[in-house]
Amino acid sequence: MLIRDAVQSDLDAIFEILNHEILTGVNTFKLDPLSPAQQQAWWQLHTADAFPVLAAEDPAAALMGWASLSPWSLTAGGYHRTSEVSVWIGEPFRGQGVGKALFAALIDRAHRIGHRVLLSKVEASNQASLALHHRFGFRDVGIMHGVGDKFDRELDVAILELDLRQSN
Repeated sequence: MLIRDAVQSDLDAIFEILNHEILTGVNTFKLDPLSPAQQQAWWQLHTADAFPVLAAEDPAAALMGWASLSPWSLTAGGYHRTSEVSVWIGEPFRGQGVGKALFAALIDRAHRIGHRVLLSKVEASNQASLALHHRFGFRDVGIMHGVGDKFDRELDVAILELDLRQSN
């Protein structure tokens, strides 16, 4: 498996993974797949020197998954050293260490960029994602109860943080 910076030509595969989860899962509370214009706006927000997108590629050059750092708050410039973590794995590649590899590379990149804190929102029943975060030193901040609604379910969100000043 190769972990590399994502490039524009990865966008179709990136959004195939995300849009599938939007339509079938509760790991994002988005209800509608992202349009091409929304995808381009998301891509423009992510730059390798501040908010990178990483791709995990298998030997056959298929995109297995991706991860990104995104601004925690676009309206408050004082959060510029805080990023939100996203890690998405294509269904056929889950359970093969792709998430671990992406998480390790993303945390390393965040250190090198100079971010101080990584934050993550996880649907509270997603034990696999919570375990992955904990494996990399994220700590539980709290639960936001009943903040999400999807597929006729009321959903809770766990908030996790990693203080990069205390992790290596």
